[in-house]
Amino acid sequence: MYKNLSHFYRTHNFRIGSKLMYINQLVNNGKDKDEIFKECVEENNLMKKKSFESLWKRYSQVSDDLKTISV
Repeated sequence: MYKNLSHFYRTHNFRIGSKLMYINQLVNNGKDKDEIFKECVEENNLMKKKSFESLWKRYSQVSDDLKTISV
């Protein structure tokens, strides 16, 4: 469990942590994995397909703990 956003970034580093938080924000807005993939990879070129799959796997591992962080 993460105490706050700073603790989350220290654990995952800022680059990965900010991407995880972005995915979390999209999930909270009601988007599913396919919609997020389309937005992040195909439309905005924020990352490559392999990077997205790796990041999504990590997101699925920490998603329950992200609910405790208030931004």
